Amino acid sequence: MVNEGPALVAGASFKLFSQAVASGSFTNVVLPGGYVWNNKLAVDGSIEVVSVPQPSFPPGGIVKLPNGNFALTLSGPVGATYSLWASPDVALTPITSWTLLSSGTITVSPFTINDLDATNYTQRFYLLSTP
Repeated sequence: MVNEGPALVAGASFKLFSQAVASGSFTNVVLPGGYVWNNKLAVDGSIEVVSVPQPSFPPGGIVKLPNGNFALTLSGPVGATYSLWASPDVALTPITSWTLLSSGTITVSPFTINDLDATNYTQRFYLLSTP
């Protein structure tokens, strides 16, 4: 099964069978990783998304480039929306006062965004937000 629709959200339920499936009929159910699922095949023939992974910086996802700028690698579920912000002051509020480096919908994961203005600051903080 392939999800060709919008990004999965918590609470989404998928009816795979019109009735409960006998316990043990599916000894190995493999669902997309990163998500938390409620397997209700033996109850009503469905599966349900309990929680979805949020876009994040994987380990080693922020790398200083030879020219002093930074490459930021992000990962998250395809179809999820994100905003990547930068500021020289970590305490600056509201977040909308930060510089928006990039925003959009994840189409491939992981993906990299280069901060080509990083050399203009003595320090720079990054924040990844989702709606």
